[in-house]
Amino acid sequence: MPGVLILECMAQVAGCLFFANVADPGTKLMYLSGVDKARFRRPVFPGDQIVVVAEILHARSNLVRIKAEARVDGALCAEGNS
Repeated sequence: MPGVLILECMAQVAGCLFFANVADPGTKLMYLSGVDKARFRRPVFPGDQIVVVAEILHARSNLVRIKAEARVDGALCAEGNS
């Protein structure tokens, strides 16, 4: 699976985490401003199930830093901060 699709998956999960912690999500917009420290640890093949875990590192009124990890069978395959 291409790395850009794994990054997109992690960004989507980060967006869900962000909106789960917002009082009125209908009034907010989220933009991905960048990805820091993106690392790909092992390849992901068709048929693999990716489990993505995201954590909010820092939150201000209009900026949120999130760390996300993608794992296949418990093994880290990608990670990054946004």
